[in-house]
Amino acid sequence: MIRIITQTFLFVFCVAWLGYVGCAHTTPTPTATDAGVTYEAACANLAAIGCADGVAPNCASVLQQTVVERMTTTSVACLTSSKSLDEARACGGVRCQ
Repeated sequence: MIRIITQTFLFVFCVAWLGYVGCAHTTPTPTATDAGVTYEAACANLAAIGCADGVAPNCASVLQQTVVERMTTTSVACLTSSKSLDEARACGGVRCQ
């Protein structure tokens, strides 16, 4: 009897945990950041200064994911105003090779 109760508890706990973890990744993502500067504008600027990261077809979505999930301390406004590859690298989140 105790074994059945224990197995039931573990099953319910696992289902609840999976539901919690699954919900943690469904938060809505913003389309703009840093005083209205868009991810697309940051990618366009990166491309204009010769950063290979800026010309990638998924640049905006990767940059957005990086910011939203706080993978780095990337500032989109900083990337948008960068005038050189070194300045872009200093903003974080891009390699610009």
